[in-house]
Amino acid sequence: MERLPLILALSLFGSCAPGSCGGADARTPALGDAPPAEAPPAPVRAALDDLAPATPATEVHVRAEAIRVRNHALVGTWPEPALAAARASAPEGAVDWPRLDETLEAPTAGPTRLPQLEPILSRARRAEASASGSGSGAGVYNLRVDGDVPFAQVQRVLLSASMAGYGAPRLILEGEDGDRMMPWPPAPSEGRLSEDEIAELLAAAGAPAETPAEAPPAPPPTARLELEEERVRAWIGETLQAPGCERDAAEALTLTFDGDAPAEALSRCVARLAARAPRSRLTLAVAPELPFARVAPVLQHGAARFDAVALLGLRPAQRP
Repeated sequence: MERLPLILALSLFGSCAPGSCGGADARTPALGDAPPAEAPPAPVRAALDDLAPATPATEVHVRAEAIRVRNHALVGTWPEPALAAARASAPEGAVDWPRLDETLEAPTAGPTRLPQLEPILSRARRAEASASGSGSGAGVYNLRVDGDVPFAQVQRVLLSASMAGYGAPRLILEGEDGDRMMPWPPAPSEGRLSEDEIAELLAAAGAPAETPAEAPPAPPPTARLELEEERVRAWIGETLQAPGCERDAAEALTLTFDGDAPAEALSRCVARLAARAPRSRLTLAVAPELPFARVAPVLQHGAARFDAVALLGLRPAQRP
């Protein structure tokens, strides 16, 4: 299958209006007496030029039927002494060490990982260590994802890379003037104790709980965007948003967009969520089967407009 490049990915959603994709049917609820929507803002552009040009690192290229791991560009940045040290520590039987170019065809997918990928990535980490961390990208990796790859496969690659010793990757996006990179959003920090819970634990341990002189300000509401194959839903806090995300939804409304929402509409939605919930975090929850081409532009716009973005898979229990 031909690779779908992520060049802004603005044309991959079609050109239908918000709330009307896929035709009007019984799934599209009425807004009732909701106030008229504000005038649509100017089109939101993906700020690829604001991203840093991609620098060499071990690259993991995820395609629909294969995964390629290659570090030739990274090795090309090593000075000669580091390259000589790496060659001297080559493992037995290694050819062209420390250069690595391996393709995993039709990888067997586990529930959360790709076991066949992990030894390849471990060899890539060993090659980097053999040069004592020289070069422009030692210890990190660049992640390039074709547009038709399901998001669940991307999650498996991330976990397998972490098992091999890598941290969060740099996502490679294709621009007209060359590749750009953006840091992959960190995992959401769930399960953090509140101040009340900490005070309760201290009291149970016999330690006095400190009472602050003033109550801390309430945290800003978290914006949330759920991307699925047949619908998109947005919230500010616990309040569902109407189509366009310019106001809260009517009581009977159960979705924000029905069907394949166009990229421009989702970009405007992200901008409005950021304006209505300033200094907030965007949680982007993605259905496992969703092609990555539909995730990349939303991720990019969210990272540009929110203080933080958390990206996670949408679990079945979260999908009524």
